[in-house]
Amino acid sequence: MPNYFYLISVTLATISLFLLIPELRLSLLKAKILSRLNKSASDDKHIFFTLIQSGLDAFTSCKVVRNEYSEMREALETTGRYSTNAQYLYLLSCWLLPISVVVVSSFVSSALTVILLSSTAFIFPRKIIRGMAKKTERIQNLEAIQLCQITRMLLEAGLSLERALRLIAAQSQPVMPNLISKVNRYNRMMESGAERTLALSEMGKNPRVIVLRSYVNLMKQSSSLGSKISDSLLQIVVEAQHSELNKI
Repeated sequence: MPNYFYLISVTLATISLFLLIPELRLSLLKAKILSRLNKSASDDKHIFFTLIQSGLDAFTSCKVVRNEYSEMREALETTGRYSTNAQYLYLLSCWLLPISVVVVSSFVSSALTVILLSSTAFIFPRKIIRGMAKKTERIQNLEAIQLCQITRMLLEAGLSLERALRLIAAQSQPVMPNLISKVNRYNRMMESGAERTLALSEMGKNPRVIVLRSYVNLMKQSSSLGSKISDSLLQIVVEAQHSELNKI
């Protein structure tokens, strides 16, 4: 009976931790914003969340998990999770959840079952993240075709690239739900004063989203050479559609 009470306590503590992590992330972001608005502020709460972030940074940069975290972060960024979000999701799904499974199963299962459950708990979340990233990349390639077509129409109507992408971000969410996060990120970088080349590089840094990569390279050439790009955008669309037909 005491073992069952201990098991219930561990389970409830794990659930509480899962519920607490999103609140910690929001509080950390709030503390960062407040510290930027008032650099002299150094209250205990800000120090506490700064220590949490420092601990996360130290964990994800250690030699044991550095390479894996780099891969998982790239996969999570593909699905629209950036920076701190990727850190928390990696810690939660790839470490806290499997460790919780190990602890809970050790009280209710045999040694062989514990080994099987532990292996599954550590492998399965990583496979899910990789699978989600591959699926998102396929969808983003299709949505990038729509991005090329819409951009071409807007540029032919006389809009600049920045204005066209702001309009796309505001009105094209239903058409390209998986790609819109990259467009929004480009717009935020441009509003913060970043160079267009840098913002475009961030937008198309995933080489596996081939259509978006071609779109970004074309926009860079247009920015530096001032060439007309409507025909080139149409060529990207035709080649991408032909490539998709060949996959059927």
